[in-house]
Amino acid sequence: MITSTAADHIFSLRIGSKSLKNYESKINTIKTYVINAGHQTSPHNELVIPLSIETIKQIFGWLSTSTQLPNRNKRGNHTDQINLIPENNGNNFGESSVTISASCMQGYKSALRWYYKEKQVTMDSSINEWIDTFITVYKKSI
Repeated sequence: MITSTAADHIFSLRIGSKSLKNYESKINTIKTYVINAGHQTSPHNELVIPLSIETIKQIFGWLSTSTQLPNRNKRGNHTDQINLIPENNGNNFGESSVTISASCMQGYKSALRWYYKEKQVTMDSSINEWIDTFITVYKKSI
């Protein structure tokens, strides 16, 4: 007889261990940004989801302009330092700076969707669509 624990274990195998570590790392980067930007977190510094569209816009805006995110997929020079205070780069969206790649940006979206699923919260379709559009435009601008 298969128990619910066995079923839970099998279900957990849907995401590979490397992908899981990647998602967790990206969520930690988002959490640190959210905390430093003064957005609401739980008493244990967990993201309070669902996130508002304004918070999503701020997160992805920061991701698109930060030149100091630790990522091996970064375009141009690499730095191991991370500045988690929002940078004031106007609306450059990576056009003239060393920023993360479009595929890395997509990884942040995937990590966020994974986090929502893990917390059993449905991501609003308008937020999902906004992120998709943002990434499409980001790809064209870098």
